[in-house]
Amino acid sequence: MSFKIRLAQIKDLPLIDKLQLHQAQFELKYNELTNRRGKMRYNRLSFLSKLIKSHRGNVWVAEDLTGHRLIGCCLNRVEMTEGDWSKYKYTGWIEMVFVEAKYRNNGVGTNLIKHSLRWFKTKNIKDIRLTVYPQNTAAVNLYKGCSFKPRLMEMIANQE
Repeated sequence: MSFKIRLAQIKDLPLIDKLQLHQAQFELKYNELTNRRGKMRYNRLSFLSKLIKSHRGNVWVAEDLTGHRLIGCCLNRVEMTEGDWSKYKYTGWIEMVFVEAKYRNNGVGTNLIKHSLRWFKTKNIKDIRLTVYPQNTAAVNLYKGCSFKPRLMEMIANQE
């Protein structure tokens, strides 16, 4: 399978939004607190537009060269670290990595993350984080393969 990784452009927004919706639907099985009533909408076009235009963020997309369509994306942002708990002034966040199911296990996700890590390096960002559902073992293994290590576990109590 041939694909290329490139920076997203404004014209890609509707396709990235569609990938985000697919990711949100995929993650429903990992989050029992998600509201499942009504039509789910995961639309952050304004946020994505700002991210694409910003020097403090970007969106990498994977494009299938045979069909010339987007098959994956990775959202990245840099924010000032709050408080004095970190030795770094800025933290890099990988917001979302998503690859369409039929293109997984072909290096697309790994390449998206590697592009992101290189971009963070050009910004001199040393503290890079992401969140993942621990039950999503495929994603956990992808991130571990790209040098991420588990550090903090979020726990919730549902008191309905």
